[in-house]
Amino acid sequence: MLSPRSFWSYRKDSSLARKKKNTRQSEKVDSYLNDEEESEARTPDTTIDTSKSVVGNTDSMAEAGESSKAELVGSDGTVSDGDEEDNNKPDLRSRLQESFYRSASLSRRAESVSLPRPLALTSGSSSQDKFTLIQELTLSRKENEEVSSKAAAMEEKVIEMHQKLAGAEHRERSMRAFIRELRDINKALQQRVTFLEETMSKISMRDAQWERICSRLQADLSKEQERRKLLEAVIEMALSDEKEALTVDDKEGNKEESGRSNLSF
Repeated sequence: MLSPRSFWSYRKDSSLARKKKNTRQSEKVDSYLNDEEESEARTPDTTIDTSKSVVGNTDSMAEAGESSKAELVGSDGTVSDGDEEDNNKPDLRSRLQESFYRSASLSRRAESVSLPRPLALTSGSSSQDKFTLIQELTLSRKENEEVSSKAAAMEEKVIEMHQKLAGAEHRERSMRAFIRELRDINKALQQRVTFLEETMSKISMRDAQWERICSRLQADLSKEQERRKLLEAVIEMALSDEKEALTVDDKEGNKEESGRSNLSF
């Protein structure tokens, strides 16, 4: 989508192009009408001159139509429509209407009312044609006003859309900043998780070492228990031998004492 500055520059360039095109069309129409007027000036004029042009707004065009109608009324009250000269120049009216419709189509696309330069009604045009031309010009003016109002409404909509776009861009920037913050937090969490995983691996390695140490201690303990059992067996055997020796000594001592007592008697 275009930015506001580029949109207004594009609109200005298109407006200048339309104005240049309308100016060229108006110059063509004026040159054609001037040629027709020069050709009529070379021939004797037998009709009533209605040189009043249609300019300005609807009121001025209506006044021009009324004056031309008054000039076409004769002394006997009849209305002369000037069809005699129209028969001599049948394509003048069609070419004039064609140039008018071409200029009207250009004015419909303009952003404001920009009709070509005033068209002069020739003396050969009838009153009905003049009124028809006035009505067509009025209708074209109304259409141009409607087009200009629609263009203004479209400009307001475009401005509103640009404002919405600016708000959307601001929200997008804030969302991007929020996403960057989330990425930083995620990165910190990943680093923390990596540290915890390394710590857990170290703890598991230490657990394996402690398990090996415990198994060794358990083996040493079992060996010590076996040695203790052997020592206890040896001690029991020594005690039993000592008891037997003591009993033998006691028996021998008793025998000696009894022998001594018998000798004394």
